Amino acid sequence: MLASGLLLACASVSIVAQPPAPTPDKAPAKRPAPRPPTAADPSKVAPDKANPPKPERPSSALVEFPHPLITEILYAVPTGVWGDANKDDLRDANGDEFIELVNPHDEPIQLAGYRLSDRPSDSPERKGNTLSFAFPRLELKPGQVVVVFNGHGAIWSGPVGDSSRAPEGPHEKFSNAYVFTMRVATERAGLANAGDLVLLTAPDGTKVQCVTWGDTKPIPGAKVVETAPLVSGRNSGSVARRGPKSPLQTHPEVDGVRFSPGFAWIIDPRPSVAPADPPK
Repeated sequence: MLASGLLLACASVSIVAQPPAPTPDKAPAKRPAPRPPTAADPSKVAPDKANPPKPERPSSALVEFPHPLITEILYAVPTGVWGDANKDDLRDANGDEFIELVNPHDEPIQLAGYRLSDRPSDSPERKGNTLSFAFPRLELKPGQVVVVFNGHGAIWSGPVGDSSRAPEGPHEKFSNAYVFTMRVATERAGLANAGDLVLLTAPDGTKVQCVTWGDTKPIPGAKVVETAPLVSGRNSGSVARRGPKSPLQTHPEVDGVRFSPGFAWIIDPRPSVAPADPPK
C-alpha cells in the first residue's frame, strides 16, 4: 500500500514549468560619429564669413576683364605736316597709322599673345599686304595706354618696342604711353581709308573687339562689334572715344591736329575766350 499510495501522491502532484529568467536588455549599437566636412566637399563647408565670395562685378568698359580696349584708330592720315603722328618729322600715309589701346579695368592685365589685325589669322583673304601685330609680354596697369604704329619708313627715337620685345619704358613724346611699331616693310600694307577693319584677338583665339568703317563687314563671332565714322579729305584724322563705354567718333581738331596718340580719351580744345573790355 505504501508503494501505491506513493505513486498516487506523485501522480497528483502537478509540474509547473518555470519561465526562463529574464536577461538584461542589450545596449543599442552606437552609430559612428559624422565626419566633419572637408574642403573636398564644398557643399558641406560652412561659409567663411570673414572671406565671403566676391560677387561678379559689372564691366566698367565695353570689353570684359582682362581684355584691353581699342580707344583710337588713325586710318586716314592727314596730309602735310599735320599727318606726322609718330613725330619723326616725316609724313607717311601708312607709316603714321596707329591703333591705341588702354587698360580700362581696375586691375593690371597682361598683353602677351593679344593680336591686332585687319583680318583674322585663319582668313582666306589674308595676304602679304594685310596688317598683323602680336604683343610681347607686357603688364599694363589700370589706365595705362599702348600705341601701335604701322611704322613703315619711320625713324624712331626713345623707347619703342615690337612683336619680339616690349619697350624699355613709357615714351615721353606720347603722354607716357608704351609705343610699339609693326615694322611694316611695304608701303602697300596699311588700313584702307574707304573701308576696312581692326580686329583684336585674345591669346586663346577669342575675337574680343572688331571695329569697322566704310562698307566693310565685321568679322563673325566678335564679342564687341563697332562701326566707326568714315573720315576723309579735310576731316582726315582719327576716330577716338570720350570714355570706356562711349562710342568711337571723329576726333576734334586740337592744336591743328585731329589725333592724340597716348591720350586714352578725347580731350576737347579749350574754348576761346574773348578778351575782356578794358575798365572804363
